[in-house]
Amino acid sequence: MLLPYSVVSLASLLCGRVLADDVVAARDAPAPAPPPVAQVTIGSDTYTYASLVGHGFWSASAQDFVGDTAGGWGSAIAADVSTWRMNSDGSYNGVFYTLPDRGWNTQGIASAPVLLMVIGTIDFQARVHKYILHFRPYYDAGPVGGVQLIWQYVDSLLLSDYRGVPTTGYFVHCCPI
Repeated sequence: MLLPYSVVSLASLLCGRVLADDVVAARDAPAPAPPPVAQVTIGSDTYTYASLVGHGFWSASAQDFVGDTAGGWGSAIAADVSTWRMNSDGSYNGVFYTLPDRGWNTQGIASAPVLLMVIGTIDFQARVHKYILHFRPYYDAGPVGGVQLIWQYVDSLLLSDYRGVPTTGYFVHCCPI
């Protein structure tokens, strides 16, 4: 039989001991939740960031199907929420689309009369990458071991203008390469 705290204290004083069930209940009682790291309310919905539940890596040398590096997405990432699923084992997966940077710069900076250009910049065709994110949240209190976020590259869509000419992040009208 589990007794409220005040009754347990009174029973201890009267009987000189606490029932074993009461000790087990006190020992196994859940610890109070730590305060949230941050909270934000948007309209009538409140979102709480309680703690970090996963981390992962994306290799800087990973390549897309063209052979260009497939990173550099930064803030240009979007979830396809219609694909997000919780699996029976408590993990999640879903599709994300990323728009990578315009390519790399290799040989420093030179100035032109009107334009500051980077010598060695490649004429990089804009593209949208598609990934599947596999996420297995880690909820334990101890240190996080292993990787909880695994990015799986699926495909890329190379972008072209209405004439079928590949798009570029390079200012081709000024300085063709």
